[in-house]
Amino acid sequence: MPAFPSPLSILAFGLFVNVAQDPWQDDLKYHAGSVLQTAPQGYRTVAAPMKGAKVLATAEGPARVEVAALVGEGGGRFYRTEASYRGMEESGSAGVWITGGGTEVLPPLPRLLRRGVGEDPDSGENLTIEAHEEIVERQPESRWPGTVVEQPDRWFPAALLAVGEDAEGRTTVDFQLFTHTDAATSGYPFSAPSYNEITSGMPGARVRLSSRPDRVNVRLLIEGPSPVLPLMSPGLVYLAAFSKGTLVRLSLGGDAWTEAAPVSRLGAPVFKNEGKPVFGFAATEFTRDGAVTPIRVLPDRIAGADYTQYQLISDMGAPFDEYSPPEFQGNWTLEIERDLTTTLLAPLYDGRGAPGMLEIEGLTLDPAPAAANPDKITEERFAAFRGFIPQKTDAGVFGEGWKSILEHKLGEIPAAQRARDRGRGILTSRTMGPFTFSSRSRRP
Repeated sequence: MPAFPSPLSILAFGLFVNVAQDPWQDDLKYHAGSVLQTAPQGYRTVAAPMKGAKVLATAEGPARVEVAALVGEGGGRFYRTEASYRGMEESGSAGVWITGGGTEVLPPLPRLLRRGVGEDPDSGENLTIEAHEEIVERQPESRWPGTVVEQPDRWFPAALLAVGEDAEGRTTVDFQLFTHTDAATSGYPFSAPSYNEITSGMPGARVRLSSRPDRVNVRLLIEGPSPVLPLMSPGLVYLAAFSKGTLVRLSLGGDAWTEAAPVSRLGAPVFKNEGKPVFGFAATEFTRDGAVTPIRVLPDRIAGADYTQYQLISDMGAPFDEYSPPEFQGNWTLEIERDLTTTLLAPLYDGRGAPGMLEIEGLTLDPAPAAANPDKITEERFAAFRGFIPQKTDAGVFGEGWKSILEHKLGEIPAAQRARDRGRGILTSRTMGPFTFSSRSRRP
């Protein structure tokens, strides 16, 4: 999400300055994700962002192309794709530029709610803020299992209202969606300031995007026996990820939570070795102040929140040091994918087996009828839910042989639970096309 100035943009532009051989590098702007551009008269790829540059290829119109970065204003605009931008950022590759000669059309910006001076929550400085609002269409029903979607396009806090069963024997899970008041701006042509704008003190307005679903209630239908059914507990609030209007992922815990999108937090885990590490968490509920639901999880995969080093994960636990304080252990994250598998993300920040069983203690598995119109929760109750963070999980809730990570080391993570794609991220680094929460709510 665009930030003013974001650490990523300062680092990137600072790098360009250090190695710059082309003057345009200081004027480069980034859209914070790919934007679908229409070129009615086609476009050309050129070797440099300037008039008269060598033409490398031509695409006949009408055409569409996804772009992520741009240079130029009065003399014309030249764009890079996300891959070309990343290649330049990571290796200094020359890449190519796209130009429609001024005939290109970018998607319209969402409705402007207000523009004015406000305090930057990152720096505390006053700056101009533009608040925009989008209304996004959601499908009334989504069906699992399905193919995993690595890059969802929108996220909303989703309170689970009821679990039941329909006439066809499918599990019904009813959610109430809430507005995400600091949503990702990917997909819109909001450009982060250039290096020259930042250093001159004229970076333009900081953009805030409020993402509002077009419907409050959505239903998830799960076919057949499901290993994730015990995790669908009324009272929990998930970060619901959507792709093209369809629910594709549910997340709980510290790395899914922000002030703008509060979800159920997980207390520092307890664990037990049953051939594989099994975890227990106290998950916060919206039902009443301070309420928690105990969750027992044998995850399919264990990885890191921003990066994955299994030795560091195995060494988590007491005694702690300044680089890994005990409060970090309240930041584990659980992801439930629509292929009915789960990933447990350890609190390793600065990047990100065989099917397992998951259980929630005390949740009956007897199916209830599908709720025709489950009771909703109020905005006031949801607001009160935001502030509660469990400090630890009570090992006694889960029975004999459980250890707290606040008192013991976790131990070896077996190969069956190791994520195959070590580079895969969650929220921050699945950037989240790329999606990031604002740094003011950097989790936690």
